[in-house]
Amino acid sequence: MSRKNACITSIEPMILMAATAIDGSDAADWISADENDNTINALGGDDSIYAPLGNNLIDGGAGLDTLVIYEGVADDFQLSALADGSIQILG
Repeated sequence: MSRKNACITSIEPMILMAATAIDGSDAADWISADENDNTINALGGDDSIYAPLGNNLIDGGAGLDTLVIYEGVADDFQLSALADGSIQILG
């Protein structure tokens, strides 16, 4: 009988409240921003970033990240890739 190792990953929720900056972790984070102008550094992992309001600066870091914007019309938002690799969302 052969033995196999398994890698278990977890999702780590992070909610930004009454602050303007948050750093994720190397896990698969769920990061939720508030209505303020936020700076989000997701770091490693396959993260989901929810940033519906404010003028946000987001750096997804390593991994395959998903940006989620549920509120508003797509035409209301302006996304800009900055020189340092982050994305600026205006809307």
